[in-house]
Amino acid sequence: MNVFDTDLKQTFRAHIIFEQITGETFTAKNLTQVITFFYATVMASNPTLDLEFDTFLTYLDEHPESLTEFVNWVVETDRRNADLNPTETKGNTEETTVKKK
Repeated sequence: MNVFDTDLKQTFRAHIIFEQITGETFTAKNLTQVITFFYATVMASNPTLDLEFDTFLTYLDEHPESLTEFVNWVVETDRRNADLNPTETKGNTEETTVKKK
């Protein structure tokens, strides 16, 4: 996904930026969190980008499809990451298993 000529990457840096902005952990519990995480992801993916949050909101107002694309990208990225780290739940404990290829 490319926003502001930035190839987005899901990174720890994006989560840290989000937490610095909001004081919370990202949980996608509301639109504000999702938009703020989108902004944090853009900023983390291109640290030299000079982009104010208000400018980012204006961009989203003019390109609302970008938010849908971002949400779909996050869901797909999370799904791929889950495939790399499968877990099995047994009772009240969670056991991590590694697939052999």
